Amino acid sequence: MYTLRLVAADLAGNYTQTSLDSFVYDTTFVVPVISKFKIIASKSGFGNSVIAGTAITLTVQARTIGNAAATTYKTNAVLKVSGASGLTLTGTGLTTTGLPAGHATLGADDWIVGERVVTLLDTASIDTITIAVQDCTDTTNLYTGVLDSSIVTNPSAYTQVMLSALDTVGQGDNFWVGVTLADKYGNVRTKDNLFVEANTGALGVQLPSGSVAIEKGSGGFWANSQGYAGALNVTVRDIAGTFYGKLAVNVSGDGAKVLDAPDTLMAQDYMGANGNGDQGGFVLLTFPASDDHSTLSGYRIYRDITVEYGADSEGGLVALAEPTTELIPWGHVDAVPGQDVVYVVVATLDGDSTTYGVAAERGNLSTKEAFVVAEAVSAPYELMAETMMQSKQAAQIDPTAPVFATLTPEALAFTAKGVVPRLKLIDGVLRSGIRQSEAVRAVDNIAPAAVAFIKTQDTPGDAGGSITVQWAKSADDKMLTTTVPNAVGGINTYSVSGVEGYNVYRKLGDAVWQLVGQSGAGETSFEDATVFNGVRYSYKVEARDADNITISELERSAMAIRNNVVDADGKRILGLFGADTRVGYDDFFIFGDHFGLTADSETFDSAFDLSPN
Repeated sequence: MYTLRLVAADLAGNYTQTSLDSFVYDTTFVVPVISKFKIIASKSGFGNSVIAGTAITLTVQARTIGNAAATTYKTNAVLKVSGASGLTLTGTGLTTTGLPAGHATLGADDWIVGERVVTLLDTASIDTITIAVQDCTDTTNLYTGVLDSSIVTNPSAYTQVMLSALDTVGQGDNFWVGVTLADKYGNVRTKDNLFVEANTGALGVQLPSGSVAIEKGSGGFWANSQGYAGALNVTVRDIAGTFYGKLAVNVSGDGAKVLDAPDTLMAQDYMGANGNGDQGGFVLLTFPASDDHSTLSGYRIYRDITVEYGADSEGGLVALAEPTTELIPWGHVDAVPGQDVVYVVVATLDGDSTTYGVAAERGNLSTKEAFVVAEAVSAPYELMAETMMQSKQAAQIDPTAPVFATLTPEALAFTAKGVVPRLKLIDGVLRSGIRQSEAVRAVDNIAPAAVAFIKTQDTPGDAGGSITVQWAKSADDKMLTTTVPNAVGGINTYSVSGVEGYNVYRKLGDAVWQLVGQSGAGETSFEDATVFNGVRYSYKVEARDADNITISELERSAMAIRNNVVDADGKRILGLFGADTRVGYDDFFIFGDHFGLTADSETFDSAFDLSPN
């Protein structure tokens, strides 16, 4: 038995003391040592949820192995909170600096008889929060504890309509406007079902015409700003008129930014529907469909051409100081539904090697195009631009079939006059960036039909030194019609020239054939004035086009003679056939070689006919 009196003094020197009392010293007393933690929440459990933003009191206790208070515990501990999206932790001796989200250090000096209080506040919902604590000192023998049930947070009261959309959308693009019924913290009111209405002050914007149901706190609607570009403000209000939300969207009219261009473009000579070649004048462009294919009007085809004329300051046409190349609109095709890869047949109207380009386009491709330089294009081309054929309605068409490009007024005007007019669209068209190809030219893969008949003879009525070669035109010496079967769009039939001209070859005996002349398409004769009299020459004629020369085995021979020679007195000299100036044995043998031949003979020459009919 002991007696005890306690005396206490402050720093100012004031004293106080307790009354004398007695106590018993218990030799069996053991210092309470921590074995675990216990966490008690002021509110927890799935059946006892809290409203977002409500403060929850957590009491963290150090307990002994016998579940008594470990009153002497004075060590740092770590509090771990999981599942809280809008978490704030406060309390004496608590710090979160430098720690992962949801972690806090509980300082050693702020345990009071093995216990401390922490305040938890979560503004997010719906969250399911779990809480744990562990001792920091002994990593091999950690003291831990957990809250025996979760804390569930629900939204607070409905106070706002929240809207969401892309910051920038393309003019004519469908875009989604998200609508959320929310509390003051922005949490979705998942048990609310309301109707909302949308409106905007801009013209040309498509919004739902009636009320839109928002179920379980979230929903939305599709919008389209087809006739308006710029800053678009959209207001959505619940039909009770209690709350509303506003949204600002930038509607871009720059097609290069908002429309997806085809990723690649491959250009090659078009080989005809069966792949065996064609008469030239066409290239085949292949490219993957744009990501925006379903919303496009079509694709604009470009061609890089050499330009030698331009417009002066007053709009008149002048020759450029130096030729330049320019990527001009050459044609266009519809965006046919169902296409993943687009195949386009393009008429080149020439055989030049150039690069091509393609751009995705949204707008009315069939409307009239106005001319800036009016004299550069004639009225029929303007009419053609106004009446371009559409084919998007042909959904049944095989999407793998080639699409035939309709040529633009620019292409037709350049071909006709060598001038690129400056055209502009008057109805607002979005166009993506241009994807370009490698250079390619249209090749005539089919040689023209061979000449079926040839005749050679001395040029009649001359003084010699000339042979006339005549032939029948090639069967392809005409405008050949080329049709692309099953092609979509535009006029899929074009005409190309089957023959560009004829080559005339000559040889002497067994010598090598030499080109001695050329004639144009439609011509059937050639006069060779570079021969010697009395010498027999062989000839052949071969039809040619831009890329082919048809080899011919058909040949004929002839000899130039003097069939209109007079002496000094003006009297005609008969029988002078050879190269000299006297009638002699050489002339007799030349005549003898032709004696007895009739008009049916291949080597017959009327110059040796003694009794012409």
